Amino acid sequence: MDWQEFKVDRFYNVSMLGGGIYFSDQNINLRLDIPYVITDVTFETTSGLGDIFIEGNFIFNASDPSSFITGSTLIFPTATRDELGFGKYVVAPLIGITYTYGWGFLGILFRDYLSFAGNESRKNVHELSIQPLIKINFGKGWYSIFEPDVRINWISEKIFVPYTQEFGYIFNKNWLISVKGGFHLFNGDKRYDWLAEVRLSYLYP
Repeated sequence: MDWQEFKVDRFYNVSMLGGGIYFSDQNINLRLDIPYVITDVTFETTSGLGDIFIEGNFIFNASDPSSFITGSTLIFPTATRDELGFGKYVVAPLIGITYTYGWGFLGILFRDYLSFAGNESRKNVHELSIQPLIKINFGKGWYSIFEPDVRINWISEKIFVPYTQEFGYIFNKNWLISVKGGFHLFNGDKRYDWLAEVRLSYLYP
């Protein structure tokens, strides 16, 4: 979200602990994320539930090296405080392509985030995300994903380019823990200087 909606021209911290469940078969992926957010954006440490999001994707030609992906994400304004979420219902249609190799995959995803309901006093959301992906499998459940991104805010007409990298480990066949860190390459939209995220998910067979 746009944390600068609350305070500008100062340093602040935001950390998220996410838990979720991930349903997957060869062609369909469903994911639910429930984040817990900690921030001092209001000059004192605040924590609570963030916005819950659900994502569903359908993969065409999933058994082939090259695949086409389509789907959507829904974000619900479940945050317990304004500074922990958008305050808006947001939908984000998705299209993308991937190519699988023995060591991982390459891909690119396009999402358009658009708010359609919610708190009228909060900022509307309309933002295009263009996200190249590079995943490298290290074996024995370990992997890393390189995730540069280009965010075009259609409302402010500003561009924000974050770069994040995720390291993850799958254990006991169905559990996934990952750590994601990043910074911005171009900060025209003044979102953040760096980020850190820890995510725990259950991979439903």
